[in-house]
Amino acid sequence: LCAVSAGEDATCRVWRFVDVHVLRKEEEEIQSKRKKAEEKSEEGKRYYRSKKFSRALVLFEEACKLDPATSKHPLNAAACLLEMGRVDDCLELCDEIISVRRDDMSEGLLVRALARKGTAHIRKGEKDLAKEALLEAVSLDPGNAEVNEKLESLLGEEKAKEARKDAVDQSALLSSYGHECKQDKDGSSRNSAEEGQ
Repeated sequence: LCAVSAGEDATCRVWRFVDVHVLRKEEEEIQSKRKKAEEKSEEGKRYYRSKKFSRALVLFEEACKLDPATSKHPLNAAACLLEMGRVDDCLELCDEIISVRRDDMSEGLLVRALARKGTAHIRKGEKDLAKEALLEAVSLDPGNAEVNEKLESLLGEEKAKEARKDAVDQSALLSSYGHECKQDKDGSSRNSAEEGQ
């Protein structure tokens, strides 16, 4: 085949064929592992609902190994750790999830991670750290009933309303500041603070 075709072009075509074949096979393997991870996760959820947290934890950890790019499996593992009384391990895992995956995870999963972190701090009696995590969660999702309930339980209804309002206002302010940064026609970015310099 290569000898009949024109030189380098034929070689490139052969390599492209091999690359596509290899990529397809890798993608199939990834999809197969994701499917197995989902199965493990679903089984883990059944054990979790049955309050068999140790078994659920093992299944969620297996799901993490099969599909390490997904944030929900380690979040489920963190829930098990919390229920098992392994609060420090839960905090460590939540911090890892938040710091490593923050930019790649959905806002809903980030809110869950922050809520779990806040709950772990509450269980350790670390009120200020719990408040910080819960306020960050509420700034992302002001209507989240679970987070609002935990915040009210921690601070009391009136203080929680006030803190929630401040967190949401601060989030809106930061968000609007981000929108002030505009793209010029030549592609450079500039914000109002830079314009004054």
